[in-house]
Amino acid sequence: MFHGLFIYAQDYLYDDKQEVLNFIQEISSSSYQINILDTTESVICLISGFENIKATYFFNEARSCDSIVLVYDCLQCLDKHIERIVSDSRGRRKWIKSDEKLYFGKSWMSQSIRDKQVTFGVPAMQVHISEPEAIITIYTAYFSKEEWRIKKSQRKKI
Repeated sequence: MFHGLFIYAQDYLYDDKQEVLNFIQEISSSSYQINILDTTESVICLISGFENIKATYFFNEARSCDSIVLVYDCLQCLDKHIERIVSDSRGRRKWIKSDEKLYFGKSWMSQSIRDKQVTFGVPAMQVHISEPEAIITIYTAYFSKEEWRIKKSQRKKI
C-alpha cells in the first residue's frame, strides 16, 4: 500500500482536503514510518523506510487540492516512480509525455475565462532533479485554446 502514495497521489488533485487526509490514513498502516503535518494550506506527509519521501498536498481557499509535490531521496528510483505513475491503468490522468521532464493529462479538466480569454486547465506533471533529490510536481497548467491545440499536437504517447 505504501507505493500507493506516489502512484495514486495524482488522483487527489482537485479533491477535498478531508479526502486526501483519509487516503494518507489508509496508507499509514504500511511498514514505513509516516508522519503527517496538517496545516491550513497544506498536508505534509514524511515517509521513512527503504527510501525517504516527502509528499506535500497544497490546498486553495476552497480546501481543494491544487498541487502535489513529491520529493524523493533516491535518484536511481525516480524512473521507476515515474513509470508507475504514468502507467497506472486505473488513474484518472492518462499521462502523455511532452518532453523528458514534462507530462500532460490526455484531456483537459477545466475550462474558464481569464482576462477575457477562454483557458483550458490541464493536469501537468513536471520532474526536476536537484541532487541528491528528485522532485515531481503535479499541478494544473493553463493554456489558451490555441496554445492547447499546439501542445496537443506536440505530445508523445507513452
